[in-house]
Amino acid sequence: FILALHKRYNTKFMSLLPVFKRNLKWIFQWEFATVILLVLINLIIGGLISIDFGIGWDETLDIQYGIDALRSYESDEIDWNNYGKRKYYGPAYFMFQEWAAIRLNRLFPASSLVGLRHYVTFAVFQIAILAFYLLSRRLFSKPTAITITLLFAFQPLYFGHAFINAKDTPFLTMFLTSVALGAIASDRLIATIGSSGSDEPALYRGLI
Repeated sequence: FILALHKRYNTKFMSLLPVFKRNLKWIFQWEFATVILLVLINLIIGGLISIDFGIGWDETLDIQYGIDALRSYESDEIDWNNYGKRKYYGPAYFMFQEWAAIRLNRLFPASSLVGLRHYVTFAVFQIAILAFYLLSRRLFSKPTAITITLLFAFQPLYFGHAFINAKDTPFLTMFLTSVALGAIASDRLIATIGSSGSDEPALYRGLI
């Protein structure tokens, strides 16, 4: 019986193998296939371990700062002096983190808000990984860029802070993303000017 099943389904599998090979070859020839796969694996891993990270010493006040900032659109009874020097810094990310965590909690009601907040920050870090790869690819070959991107993604300090540090992780992400987008924009500007036959690209290359 087992041999019959093996013969039957193995034959079907072997007939589909060329199709799988063609599709997989196309996928992995795509420039960003490997790093996209890395991000997807990271998101799965993050969902499994985000609850294992405890609350940081300043996290409780940061969370409340974000909650009150969201509430400020409905109420003007919030005393910002309770937050000391924090009132001089923008709560935008804490607001986004709380908003996203609440909506994830509706999808996964058994999950704690603490773990979901950490997961949101970790998800934001994945954008930094993509930006880091884009910058690395400008300077190195694809294998080298992938290797150093893996080192960046799984460097223990960065990996841990990607969950618990809701200040520096978003800043890192926005900084790397800004530099990467600026580099792409400059490349397109140079290409556009170059296609027009002008001598100005040399000047732009010198500036960049």
